[in-house]
Amino acid sequence: MFTKNKKIITGIIKELTDISINERHLELTELYRKINEELNEIIFSSGMDIVYDDINDISQILKLYNVKPNDEKTSLAERILFYMELCEKYQKKKLFVFLNLHSYFTRHELELLFKNIQYSRHNVFIIERYDYKALPQEIKRIIDIDLCEI
Repeated sequence: MFTKNKKIITGIIKELTDISINERHLELTELYRKINEELNEIIFSSGMDIVYDDINDISQILKLYNVKPNDEKTSLAERILFYMELCEKYQKKKLFVFLNLHSYFTRHELELLFKNIQYSRHNVFIIERYDYKALPQEIKRIIDIDLCEI
């Protein structure tokens, strides 16, 4: 769902990089030294004249390992909530717009989803094609073809 969202992945890598620099600096320095030492040994054993860029930044390693959010949550509702959290944190999204959300969930699932959305304080705008009975968490407005509120 969101493993291809570059802004989210970049935000995650930046956050992990900051954490590693602040909390794991000595360990990372040793790791970089060992990686470069091993690479030198491999190149020397090959007998070829090869140069490379030293690894001295954890973000390079995180990108190499293809760090991304785990979007294999158990339900669609969990994936939506997780995506909303990531978008709000890394993309500064303030409003989420959904189309035909009632078509994908049962009434009970929607109630749980809306409770979680309220708890997380996300702003949501839902557009539905059909008239559904509003849930307690919803403020329902019906707009006709002339864009008039009924």
